[in-house]
Amino acid sequence: MKLRFVLLLALIVFMLMAWSFIKYEFESQAKAKLEELSALPIHVYFVDSTMVSIVTEAIQKEPAILSIEHEKGIDAARKTVADFDLPVADAQLEDFQIPDILTIRLKADYKSVKARSAIVSAIKKYINESDVDDQHLAWDKAVKELNTTSTTALHLDIMFAILTLIIFILGRLHGELKFLLNKRLGTISMVDQLVYKHHLTPHALSLLLGPSAAIALGYYLLKTMDVITVSLPYYFFILQIAVLVTGTVTTIWIINNYFQQAILQEDDYGILKPKEDVADESERS
Repeated sequence: MKLRFVLLLALIVFMLMAWSFIKYEFESQAKAKLEELSALPIHVYFVDSTMVSIVTEAIQKEPAILSIEHEKGIDAARKTVADFDLPVADAQLEDFQIPDILTIRLKADYKSVKARSAIVSAIKKYINESDVDDQHLAWDKAVKELNTTSTTALHLDIMFAILTLIIFILGRLHGELKFLLNKRLGTISMVDQLVYKHHLTPHALSLLLGPSAAIALGYYLLKTMDVITVSLPYYFFILQIAVLVTGTVTTIWIINNYFQQAILQEDDYGILKPKEDVADESERS
């Protein structure tokens, strides 16, 4: 009993640990992709510099925006000349009508990804579409990759949840079924029955709380030590606990409604028979 319990507990901990590791890897990929999206700013070009303040006021309250930078056209041109060491004098630059540039950067999170289209639409109410560079080709490609990562992570969450639940239920039922069968066959002593019942509740609570607590504690310990840099969502740990709770409740329900109330009885030789067979034998006798 003790060995079987320890093996089951170790197996559940291993399943949750593997699940958490894979979840962390996918969250790391998603974070990298979100940072890549954040590095794709929206550039807005203004021939009429008076429109800069109007557009800025229209979008500055959007919580998805990380920063808004205004650069005068002449300053941007001078910077370009200096960066590439171009043979162009300031006097020559002043002969051109260089538009001002508004650079809008978004935060690296999912809310910003969803809010970007609304921000671009708000800008285009005031500015011609040709004067807005939202880098939509690179953006759409990165968003597609992010969605693929998120979908794959969701499918793996479902797979691990179901697999862990099955292992939990089968492991619990194996021990319960073996005990009930041995009890019916009279192969275990009363002392063994009392010992089994004494450990039943502690074992159930250990399987319910132990694995998820160990994973959560290990995660926060590694987070505190800066061994891991990506935060797992809180719902992930809630999901793991929910799987164990579901497994515990399901096991209790199966035992109460199938094993303890099954239509099986012992005959005179300790062999399990359905109630109908026993009733027929009673009528014949």
